[in-house]
Amino acid sequence: MKPAVLFVHSNSELYGADFILLEVVRAVKDHIRPIVAVPGEGELTRALSLEGVRVIHTRESILRRVNFKPHKLFGFIWNVFRDVKLQVKIIREENVELIYSNTGAVITGALAARVCKIKNLYHIHEIIVNPKWLAKAIARLVLGNSNEVIAVSGPVKEQLMCYGKPGDPPIRIIHNGLDPHRFDAVEETDNVRKELGAGPGDVLFGVIGRIHPWKGQQYFIDAARKVADANPQARFVIVGGTFKGYEYLVDELRERTEALEMHDRIKILLHRIDIPNLMRALDVFVLPSTLPDPLPTVVLEGMAARKPVVATAHGGALEMVVHGKTGFLAPHHDAAGFAEAMLKLIESAEMRQSFGEAGRKRLDEDFSRPRFHEEISSCILEHLGEAQTRLSANHINLEQSR
Repeated sequence: MKPAVLFVHSNSELYGADFILLEVVRAVKDHIRPIVAVPGEGELTRALSLEGVRVIHTRESILRRVNFKPHKLFGFIWNVFRDVKLQVKIIREENVELIYSNTGAVITGALAARVCKIKNLYHIHEIIVNPKWLAKAIARLVLGNSNEVIAVSGPVKEQLMCYGKPGDPPIRIIHNGLDPHRFDAVEETDNVRKELGAGPGDVLFGVIGRIHPWKGQQYFIDAARKVADANPQARFVIVGGTFKGYEYLVDELRERTEALEMHDRIKILLHRIDIPNLMRALDVFVLPSTLPDPLPTVVLEGMAARKPVVATAHGGALEMVVHGKTGFLAPHHDAAGFAEAMLKLIESAEMRQSFGEAGRKRLDEDFSRPRFHEEISSCILEHLGEAQTRLSANHINLEQSR
């Protein structure tokens, strides 16, 4: 029987870290019995079901600031206890050999692994800078409860190592990968562009991703005002949903748009699943994160769609965007400077096309799905000695039969 691995995750949607978890499961499901624990139903659970993967539902036992409010704290602790109990039960019933904790917000998998004395891998998709006590607490939680840590980029590894101690587990960098083919369909984009507020002669800048203070949607609006003042062709769109309890952020964005008299130049849309259609309709993809974004999958999607990228110059973007070749790296604290980078791409359709093609080539060479599947599979199977031995034997038999 294939070894069982319990994947514990914090969301049932299909944003960056959720999508990568789906890809991880796809990479290894032929060699293991994956069981995925997520809080509730969503796009991720439906996609996993289509892959034939068993899904179990957990509670709201995730490290989020909203759960530490006084009126929620007791319920959060009780949910952690109940989820650890549930996972221990699954581990024992299914003979789970490894826990895979996806993101540092997940703590129950690590606790269940300790109770059952089995291995736990943390896959870290975030960079927490402030407050420093929280950054240190999560780093020590991750490093103190892992047999190995997977970091999605060099900056993620560096941030964890700021709080490292002798005897900590190794940290392996595995860049995310993406299958670009769903962005290749040639379809008419005029109707989508019209929905997004852009006409044939306009240059459309778009931010796609979860709405959160550090994701920089407010910063994007401030920069967009300056771009709009300089060029009447510029149009802008923000697409994304929020975590539960953060819905007020959408209202704040709309209020900021009204205050800057940009309501006729910026569209704000809630969560969408037709990302390829939206991305193809853009002229420029923008990542305005004001804190380091670890290795944003949405940038890979922009590259897959052959779009130039303007991103703030920190975090994983430094390893993804080649300044002056696939896009521009711009300041995260100076809206005027960020606007200057956006304006460069308005001026030249040829530059936009050249940068977009170069970005797609870079994706194919350095951030491919096969490369990601190979590296993540090797990591997981290394921690499952029996499965690794069996996979090697099967490979040898296959080679001998050729």
